[in-house]
Amino acid sequence: MPRADYYILASSDHDSRELLACKLCEKALSLGQRIHIHTENEADLNQLDHSLWNFRPDSFVPHAIMGTDIRSPVTIACGELPSESVDLFINLGLNAPQGSESASRCIEIVTQSESVLAATRQSWAMRKAAGWTLQRQDLRKNS
Repeated sequence: MPRADYYILASSDHDSRELLACKLCEKALSLGQRIHIHTENEADLNQLDHSLWNFRPDSFVPHAIMGTDIRSPVTIACGELPSESVDLFINLGLNAPQGSESASRCIEIVTQSESVLAATRQSWAMRKAAGWTLQRQDLRKNS
């Protein structure tokens, strides 16, 4: 059964969401997992591409944008999904694309933005009805 983890942040800004995605991706990569990150649009994709290289001065997450010839254990895209299965799907879009449920684990990063909260409520309800294992990680109390 697929699992979805919802990480809830106190902030409402996009950058906090992206920074947590970079940190989670770095950790999953150190565990040898294949990861795909979905963004809402091309501007977010380009920003994430930059952030994955620069989010920490002493580290970077090697990755490839879908559609390039580069093979990497971490891929990012704003529409398409990898043809190969992934261990972890990180959703930075408002809706997860069709087919993302093939990953064994999905992460949703929730900010206090109304659009993100509305999309999260819908995602939670749909996954619960489909029988997913759902976990809630409330990071607001750690801020």
